[in-house]
Amino acid sequence: MHVGYDLVAASKAVLEALCRYLHYRLHPEGVSVNVVRTRFVDTESLAATFGDAFAPFVRALAPDVLTPAGDVADAILGVCSGAMDALGGQLLTVDRGAGLYENFSRLFHERERHPLPVKEPV
Repeated sequence: MHVGYDLVAASKAVLEALCRYLHYRLHPEGVSVNVVRTRFVDTESLAATFGDAFAPFVRALAPDVLTPAGDVADAILGVCSGAMDALGGQLLTVDRGAGLYENFSRLFHERERHPLPVKEPV
Protein backbone atom coordinates (compact mmCIF):
# COMPACT_ATOMS: atom_id res chain seq x y z
CA MET A 1 0.00 0.00 0.00
CA HIS A 2 1.20 3.46 -0.81
CA VAL A 3 0.87 5.93 2.02
CA GLY A 4 -1.74 8.56 1.12
CA TYR A 5 -2.54 6.77 -2.14
CA ASP A 6 -5.79 5.04 -1.16
CA LEU A 7 -8.18 6.91 -3.48
CA VAL A 8 -5.89 6.53 -6.48
CA ALA A 9 -5.44 2.83 -5.73
CA ALA A 10 -9.20 2.33 -5.49
CA SER A 11 -9.79 4.10 -8.80
CA LYS A 12 -7.12 1.96 -10.48
CA ALA A 13 -8.75 -1.22 -9.16
CA VAL A 14 -12.07 -0.10 -10.66
CA LEU A 15 -10.36 0.66 -13.98
CA GLU A 16 -8.82 -2.82 -14.06
CA ALA A 17 -12.18 -4.51 -13.44
CA LEU A 18 -13.84 -2.24 -16.00
CA CYS A 19 -11.21 -3.26 -18.56
CA ARG A 20 -12.22 -6.91 -18.32
CA TYR A 21 -15.93 -6.25 -18.51
CA LEU A 22 -15.64 -3.74 -21.35
CA HIS A 23 -13.57 -6.19 -23.34
CA TYR A 24 -16.16 -8.90 -22.76
CA ARG A 25 -18.99 -6.59 -23.87
CA LEU A 26 -17.20 -4.94 -26.81
CA HIS A 27 -15.22 -7.84 -28.25
CA PRO A 28 -18.16 -9.03 -30.41
CA GLU A 29 -18.05 -5.57 -32.03
CA GLY A 30 -14.37 -5.99 -32.89
CA VAL A 31 -13.12 -3.86 -30.00
CA SER A 32 -10.31 -5.01 -27.74
CA VAL A 33 -9.82 -3.36 -24.34
CA ASN A 34 -6.57 -3.65 -22.41
CA VAL A 35 -4.91 -1.59 -19.68
CA VAL A 36 -1.26 -0.65 -19.43
CA ARG A 37 -0.45 -0.08 -15.78
CA THR A 38 2.74 1.18 -14.27
CA ARG A 39 4.33 1.60 -10.91
CA PHE A 40 6.80 4.47 -10.61
CA VAL A 41 7.15 6.44 -13.84
CA ASP A 42 9.87 9.08 -13.76
CA THR A 43 7.74 12.15 -14.55
CA GLU A 44 6.68 15.43 -12.94
CA SER A 45 3.53 13.65 -11.82
CA LEU A 46 5.62 11.37 -9.61
CA ALA A 47 7.03 14.42 -7.81
CA ALA A 48 3.57 16.02 -7.61
CA THR A 49 2.15 12.85 -6.03
CA PHE A 50 4.95 11.86 -3.65
CA GLY A 51 7.04 15.05 -3.32
CA ASP A 52 10.34 16.20 -4.80
CA ALA A 53 12.45 14.07 -2.44
CA PHE A 54 10.79 10.76 -3.40
CA ALA A 55 12.51 10.00 -6.74
CA PRO A 56 16.04 10.68 -5.38
CA PHE A 57 15.22 8.47 -2.37
CA VAL A 58 14.12 5.59 -4.66
CA ARG A 59 17.14 6.06 -6.96
CA ALA A 60 19.45 5.79 -3.93
CA LEU A 61 17.91 2.45 -2.95
CA ALA A 62 17.35 0.98 -6.41
CA PRO A 63 18.78 3.08 -9.25
CA ASP A 64 16.95 1.25 -12.07
CA VAL A 65 13.45 0.95 -10.58
CA LEU A 66 11.94 4.21 -11.89
CA THR A 67 10.44 3.57 -15.31
CA PRO A 68 11.23 6.13 -18.01
CA ALA A 69 8.09 7.50 -19.66
CA GLY A 70 9.46 6.31 -23.03
CA ASP A 71 9.32 2.68 -21.84
CA VAL A 72 5.62 3.09 -21.10
CA ALA A 73 5.06 4.71 -24.50
CA ASP A 74 6.88 1.82 -26.21
CA ALA A 75 4.67 -0.72 -24.43
CA ILE A 76 1.53 1.16 -25.49
CA LEU A 77 2.80 1.32 -29.06
CA GLY A 78 3.35 -2.43 -28.96
CA VAL A 79 -0.20 -3.07 -27.75
CA CYS A 80 -1.67 -0.75 -30.39
CA SER A 81 0.56 -1.91 -33.26
CA GLY A 82 -1.36 -5.07 -34.03
CA ALA A 83 1.57 -7.25 -32.94
CA MET A 84 -0.26 -8.05 -29.70
CA ASP A 85 -3.81 -8.50 -30.97
CA ALA A 86 -4.12 -11.73 -28.99
CA LEU A 87 -4.40 -9.64 -25.79
CA GLY A 88 -7.92 -9.01 -24.65
CA GLY A 89 -9.16 -7.70 -21.31
CA GLN A 90 -5.61 -7.85 -19.98
CA LEU A 91 -3.56 -5.73 -17.61
CA LEU A 92 -0.05 -5.23 -18.96
CA THR A 93 2.30 -4.12 -16.19
CA VAL A 94 5.21 -1.92 -17.26
CA ASP A 95 7.27 -1.41 -14.12
CA ARG A 96 10.85 -2.67 -14.69
CA GLY A 97 10.18 -5.34 -12.08
CA ALA A 98 9.27 -2.85 -9.33
CA GLY A 99 6.54 -5.20 -8.14
CA LEU A 100 9.34 -7.40 -6.78
CA TYR A 101 10.73 -4.59 -4.66
CA GLU A 102 9.72 -3.42 -1.22
CA ASN A 103 7.07 -0.70 -1.08
CA PHE A 104 9.12 2.44 -1.65
CA SER A 105 6.41 4.86 -0.62
CA ARG A 106 6.17 3.25 2.82
CA LEU A 107 9.97 3.20 3.14
CA PHE A 108 10.03 6.85 2.13
CA HIS A 109 7.28 7.75 4.58
CA GLU A 110 9.14 6.05 7.44
CA ARG A 111 12.69 7.00 6.34
CA GLU A 112 13.47 9.04 9.47
CA ARG A 113 12.19 6.37 11.83
CA HIS A 114 13.90 3.50 9.99
CA PRO A 115 16.95 4.78 8.08
CA LEU A 116 18.12 2.51 5.26
CA PRO A 117 21.54 2.06 3.69
CA VAL A 118 21.69 3.45 0.17
CA LYS A 119 23.50 2.07 -2.87
CA GLU A 120 26.18 4.17 -4.48
CA PRO A 121 25.48 4.93 -8.16
CA VAL A 122 27.43 2.72 -10.52
